[in-house]
Amino acid sequence: MRPLRLMVGIGGFAIACALGAAVAHAAPRFWIELPRASVALATYETLPQAPPPTPRAIERRLRKGRRDRVELLSRGPRPADLRVLEELGLKVHYLSRWLSAVSVEANPEQLLAIRRRLPSARIRPVRTWTRPLPRPAESGLPESRPKAGGFDYGASWIQNQQIQTDQMHDLGFTGEGVRVLILDTGFLRTHPAFGRLRVVDEWDFVFGDSLTRNEAVDVPAQHNHGTGTLGVLAGWAPGELIGPAFGAEFLLAKTEKLDTETRVEEDNFVAALEWGEARGADLITASLGYLSFPDSPDSFSYTFADLDGNTAVTTRAMDDIVALGVLALSAIGNSGAKGASSLITPSDGDSVLAIGSVLADSTVSAFSSRGPTADGRIKPDLMARGTATIWAAADSTFRAASGTSLATPLAAGAAVLVLQAHPEWGPGAAMNALRSTATLAATPNNDHGWGIVQSWRASFEFEAPIYPLPFDLLAPADSTSLASGPITFRWRRATDLQGGGCVYRLELSARRDFSTLLAAHDAGTDSTRSLSFLPGGAFYWRVVATDPEGHERPTVPRLLSLQSPTASVPAPAPLWGILGHPTPNPFNPRVRLDFVLDRSAELRAEIYDVAGRRVRRLFDGALAEGEHRWVWEGEDDRGRMVSSGVYLFRLEATARDGGTLRWGRRLVLVR
Repeated sequence: MRPLRLMVGIGGFAIACALGAAVAHAAPRFWIELPRASVALATYETLPQAPPPTPRAIERRLRKGRRDRVELLSRGPRPADLRVLEELGLKVHYLSRWLSAVSVEANPEQLLAIRRRLPSARIRPVRTWTRPLPRPAESGLPESRPKAGGFDYGASWIQNQQIQTDQMHDLGFTGEGVRVLILDTGFLRTHPAFGRLRVVDEWDFVFGDSLTRNEAVDVPAQHNHGTGTLGVLAGWAPGELIGPAFGAEFLLAKTEKLDTETRVEEDNFVAALEWGEARGADLITASLGYLSFPDSPDSFSYTFADLDGNTAVTTRAMDDIVALGVLALSAIGNSGAKGASSLITPSDGDSVLAIGSVLADSTVSAFSSRGPTADGRIKPDLMARGTATIWAAADSTFRAASGTSLATPLAAGAAVLVLQAHPEWGPGAAMNALRSTATLAATPNNDHGWGIVQSWRASFEFEAPIYPLPFDLLAPADSTSLASGPITFRWRRATDLQGGGCVYRLELSARRDFSTLLAAHDAGTDSTRSLSFLPGGAFYWRVVATDPEGHERPTVPRLLSLQSPTASVPAPAPLWGILGHPTPNPFNPRVRLDFVLDRSAELRAEIYDVAGRRVRRLFDGALAEGEHRWVWEGEDDRGRMVSSGVYLFRLEATARDGGTLRWGRRLVLVR
């Protein structure tokens, strides 16, 4: 028996090995669902699968995921069963840990061999869907109305005003800090709508490469739909189109193949979800759907009875991504009021927000699909404008188009702003707030759902934000180049809705994501900070506001270039230290944290809960170089014992010369 080799995959490369072959497969594809292994598996060199989770994804799972599901979904099929499939010579397209399944090409003889060798396996066909294309607009361009004191939305003003995202923009909410996964046909990032677009990563799950724009193998219209929906969500072209979440960051996944029709294959969809979740997504939006009912010649279609929220592979995968802490939205479909129900997968999921379409006057679009699900639940969940919606046309213009696939990114943008206002909320809390504050929350039905999403109400009326509101930097201006110093940094004060004042910290970094720091300087309650010693060259700066409860709100970073250092001194050397692993962990009743520092520094050591609230400050002051130790006995700042759960230990240190350190450790208290 040839052993199956194990390795840790890098990024999306493992996925490319087999999913690129999805374009022209000779044999039908099937899901082979297998019993789960008893422990989490390593990555298989010969089997394509999602990359390892990033630290951002791990933190989100700990803070917002369902604890029982996080561990379970890390375990894929048993290694011995996978070896059997390899011995049978099956071509594996994708291994899904979440489903504990692999998608394979298999002929009848191979299927018989699988049933004989693996009697516990469950075999299902990989479904191929069609997604109805956007409909032409029923009217001309909507009214253009620049908002006094705000942004010039052009013809996109009404679609923002209807869901209150213009009000959120006025308060400074733009999606900054929220990471969005969008699944579609491809994306032309050179469109003038994307003047502020921030893409963290992209992947083509059809051809298995890192380009989601059109390639030589694509039909000309391939990236049209994805470009349009991304523009609705993230566009920044004042006077033409402004999307609700233009300040967010994005993961772009190309999952559909256009030829004679728009085709979506389930294993591409599942692979994209697992990839995006591992890359740290906070929200996923998809304007996709399943093939029609059994009157279609495609025998792989779903029936209405399958739309129960627990059957379709894509619905199950969407439930899994929500269990890991990601908010999920999906278009309900464009089949109108047809029969008992006309919704599509994965919008039938009970943890998925299904999005329908309305006109500018808030009436339901005739084409918008209706519920209920097969088990009687109300669908859609929320509505947004999907008739004559301004989107980014692939010919670099701005036009009106119609379909629930346009309403969905609008609703997703509104949800992004709600997550920015409430970074402590998991998907369940966000769904509850969005539904309970929509326009028909008191009388939901299968035409309108809970009504048109209201982002301001969901952010402020359901439960007031506990974090400081977003605030702006004033000077120096972005991309400024200066020759000498000292330099005075200025910013607006942040509003803390809890009534306490904020303190501020000025941070400098060579990276826009501030994953490492050049320096950090406390400003106390002031809104200015003058510095004489700065590194030469280009670096980013931002300000972090911290409220009395320890909640932090950073500004959007700005780039600053110095032609030469503002003083003839070297940049601060990085502060060096070692933070040991918590001992023991899990712990009861106490945990020990050992720390070594190479030079004296001002240091703060604190304990936070998973919602970001400070529980205990262990130390705040000057600390000499050498070895140090803290012991936490599970009490808060008032001496009360805290409950069992996951806590975060944070350590921040700044030396006199400006060198900085930041560390974090996860603590598990079991009483």
